[in-house]
Amino acid sequence: MNIQPMSSLLVDSFSGEWGTEDGEVLTRVLRTANFNPDGSLDYTTPALRCIPERKVMAKRMLRGDIILEKSGGTPDRPVGIMAYYDSDDVALCSNFNHVLRFDSSMVNPFFMFHQLRWLREKGAFAPYTRKTTGLQNLQMKAFVNLDLHVPTRRVQDEAAAAIKTIDSQRKSAYSLVSELNELVKSRFVEMFGNMHSNDYVALQDVCSIITDGTHQPPRFVSEGIPFLFVSNVANNVLTYDTQKYITQDTYEQLIRRTPIEIGDVLVSAVGSFGHPAIVRDERPFCFQRHIAYMKPIRECIDSDYLHSALLTDEAQSYMDACAKGVAQRTVTLKSFKAMRIPLPPLALQQEFAAFVRQVDKLEFETQQAIDKLQMLYDSLAQEYFATS
Repeated sequence: MNIQPMSSLLVDSFSGEWGTEDGEVLTRVLRTANFNPDGSLDYTTPALRCIPERKVMAKRMLRGDIILEKSGGTPDRPVGIMAYYDSDDVALCSNFNHVLRFDSSMVNPFFMFHQLRWLREKGAFAPYTRKTTGLQNLQMKAFVNLDLHVPTRRVQDEAAAAIKTIDSQRKSAYSLVSELNELVKSRFVEMFGNMHSNDYVALQDVCSIITDGTHQPPRFVSEGIPFLFVSNVANNVLTYDTQKYITQDTYEQLIRRTPIEIGDVLVSAVGSFGHPAIVRDERPFCFQRHIAYMKPIRECIDSDYLHSALLTDEAQSYMDACAKGVAQRTVTLKSFKAMRIPLPPLALQQEFAAFVRQVDKLEFETQQAIDKLQMLYDSLAQEYFATS
């Protein structure tokens, strides 16, 4: 197996620039805010900065460059996210980032980009990371000597082509999911967008319970009943992926306060607030206080209808206006209880809910396809990137 330090494969490596805000000639600068989760870049919203021409000429990015976050990260996300520059336009990266330029006569840059992403997920960047107050930094002089797997160029090109096909199919699938979500929103507006203000009710009038999770972190164990956080409702669907669990006894103590049933609705209330998720099965779980819990009164409001009502621009704007705090904005239970939503006849809500279920079926099938593509990607990554 051919293992080489990254430095032997690079033709250049340099930090980004930030320049000044004002000037006659402005250059596009890409930041981590322009990084998409799939490693592509959003080129539509660059920062425009005044940077000396000599620096622009020396540090403009070329197609195939890798932009690496060298300073940043969060407590939940280690530093080192990356994006692949796939443009011929003049642009620089910001000073918190670093450009890695592989020698394309020796290796396939796209192959190396995905190898680095895979290695980061496996924790390979941790030995090169130093933490300061509120910030993580990659030690670049040491990091560029990270060992990389360098198969033959033919193998690299084949792997890169396969990964590009998977990426394309995943983007199409995610685009379909987005279109389906917009379809539900459009249908909601079409059916309920013209309701009179007299037909609006407060959430506390259609939910028998509006409360939140436990305020004191329970004693966690290595396995047991899942304990969920805001991230478990962040995509408007309840997930059970967690590293925190509680015992059956602790669960029974906590569940007395929140008797969770199928059809109940959870809403993120802190940070990325306003994301609702419906409880779809009887799997037991508990959750933190930063999640609001709503038990719809079944005789007057449908859970799928309530879920969509909470996602409307009107409801989201209300929550944004009510949110308190600076570092971590919070929507209080009092604000949730006072929120007003349109309440059409239950039969009309159920007609809308039937439509939502049909869309959800398509979305579920699409998500299954995405999961299969991820499994295929993971298999290819293990085959092509593993160094041992």
